[in-house]
Amino acid sequence: MPTYVLGVSRRRDLPRLMTHMTAESGPARRCSPADVVRWAGRDHVWWITRGDLTAAVVRALQGPPQPVDHARILAAIHRRICVVPMRYGTAGRDDEAVGGMLEEWSRDLLRSLDRLEGTCELGVRIALAHQPASERVARPAGLSPTDYLAWRRTEYRREDDLGRRAREVIQRVTDAAEGLYFQRRCLPASAPALVRLSFLVERSGVESFRRRVGAFDLQKTAHRYTLLGPWPPYSFA
Repeated sequence: MPTYVLGVSRRRDLPRLMTHMTAESGPARRCSPADVVRWAGRDHVWWITRGDLTAAVVRALQGPPQPVDHARILAAIHRRICVVPMRYGTAGRDDEAVGGMLEEWSRDLLRSLDRLEGTCELGVRIALAHQPASERVARPAGLSPTDYLAWRRTEYRREDDLGRRAREVIQRVTDAAEGLYFQRRCLPASAPALVRLSFLVERSGVESFRRRVGAFDLQKTAHRYTLLGPWPPYSFA
């Protein structure tokens, strides 16, 4: 049966998680190298341990858990202990294969856990202010070579303008958050006028980050923004 890996933590932290699970979800069996527990009354999560590492996994013949369930379980783990999220759909053919993965990746995973201990991810999503010059114009049919070149120049100017404004906004938000994050990532966006940023923040600094960035007035430039998280550090694992 395929074994899907949700995330990896340190073995030493697992008893602390079990204590909270027992309090929140009813009796849970004592942790062993591979033990099943019932999560929040619905999810069966197995823990596979090798050396200093333990992996939270689910077993499913019908494929990986739904993305929303994958994220929900990881978030519940992250609230209590440090976890390195694994790419959605990561799987071994069985428990032994997952154990082998932990052994093979042990050095990198332990380094990641050291780096991510006590952190979380916060997101900033910014919709750039609407400007007529930034609207994409569909290529008209039957253009002459001269008209096509003119259309392409217009498109290049539009793309340059969006890129310039995006860079300005990224710099302003980054400056506003200075000193409150360890790392920053620019994430792919679904539209050219959308900017997505993720920040790796110390858990104890979440409210300070929200206040600082929330007080930063992008509205005066007509940009709209949303603060998201905290989440497990997906973008920094």
